[in-house]
Amino acid sequence: MSSLVQQYLQKYAETEAQQIQPTIQTRQFNSVLVVPCFNEPLQLLERLLQPLHIEDNWLIVLVINAPSNVSSTQLNNNHKLLNQLNIDHKTNQNSLVPFKNYWLYVINRSAESNLIPVKAGVGLARKIGADIACHLIHQGIVQLPWIFSTDMDAVLPGNYLKQVIEYPLASNNCSAFIYNYQHQADTCSLTVSQQLYDIRLRYYVLGLRWAGSPYAFHTIGSLLAIHSEAYAKVRGFPCRNAGEDFYCLNKLTKVGQIISLKGQPIIIDARLSDRVPFGTGPALQSISTLNEPKTDYLYYNPECFNALKKLLSVFKTENTLTSESLKKQFDHLPQYIIDTLSTLKIHQFEKHITQQKLTGKKLKEHFHHWFDGFKTLKLIHCLRDNHFPSLPLSELQQHPLFQQLTSITVNTSLSPAELEKQLALKELQE
Repeated sequence: MSSLVQQYLQKYAETEAQQIQPTIQTRQFNSVLVVPCFNEPLQLLERLLQPLHIEDNWLIVLVINAPSNVSSTQLNNNHKLLNQLNIDHKTNQNSLVPFKNYWLYVINRSAESNLIPVKAGVGLARKIGADIACHLIHQGIVQLPWIFSTDMDAVLPGNYLKQVIEYPLASNNCSAFIYNYQHQADTCSLTVSQQLYDIRLRYYVLGLRWAGSPYAFHTIGSLLAIHSEAYAKVRGFPCRNAGEDFYCLNKLTKVGQIISLKGQPIIIDARLSDRVPFGTGPALQSISTLNEPKTDYLYYNPECFNALKKLLSVFKTENTLTSESLKKQFDHLPQYIIDTLSTLKIHQFEKHITQQKLTGKKLKEHFHHWFDGFKTLKLIHCLRDNHFPSLPLSELQQHPLFQQLTSITVNTSLSPAELEKQLALKELQE
């Protein structure tokens, strides 16, 4: 076990990872998959596991959890699933149980004495599972160093494992893989809402990519495979009730390469949900309540990404960068970018690089650590709120910058279905 991982497990891992059941210690697994589970039926678990190949010898770490404000119906559904897996729902003990042709290591965080704090939410559930996976990997009980993470509403592709282990450039410098994905509405009435939301997700990633941001990837917890060493470096998933995937990837980008896979997608159910404050479920809920979703749902103005591109272009001459030359180049940016950087407290970064006497590639690296995915999003939001109001889909499609960054040039607006498909194809081309 590396000293870094050992330190993480001893100091920062959740209790469940420090108290691995003896029944698992004598076994060997090839791969480990972490799945948080709240208020889900057995049929979804069966569907999730069905594509996994028996010869890949998977261990499934299933964290059956509930927040402390859970309803009696939701809690009963958790207890029903536990009972169907032949686990006493009243026990706090972790259980290694056979299921179909797989082994499940089930963590019960839905006993009434052991519920998840509301503010910790799915982040804590995912962290418990990933901490256990990290421990098992570094004990040698799991052979592959990757912590695979998905959710109960996902359908995995048949080559789920191969996409990672056969990736030609996988190395110690890769901190995480992100799978290709496709949302699938669970009712016809949600189809347009799902398409409008996917356009937003894909457009944002393409906009960041066009601007030259190193944070141009999807941040969806169902799509992750994280190297256990990198996971320990960033101290695991943050314990939050939403956005744990975004913040974890934000940190992982700073310790290694994030690789977006282009193979068969993971299919994710697009369904209404209020179990988290933001994300797919709440977004679909919001879109579906609009009077005219196709015209009322708004998207970032492409000028926001153009401003980001102008900012990041400063670093194209990275070899000659000094704190003094960078300050001068910042001063020559359009005033609205200067004002926005001031709001983001750019002076703190400028003070840092001056004190550290950073130059060249090192200066650029420190900038992207400071101006990370979260600050990038804040910049986009500041520009949206103060300079470039969001646009309806019809206006967005006709905007020259949108056509430039997506390579989609049309005289008439595409339907949401057609546009989402084109954006998905554009993602895979680059």
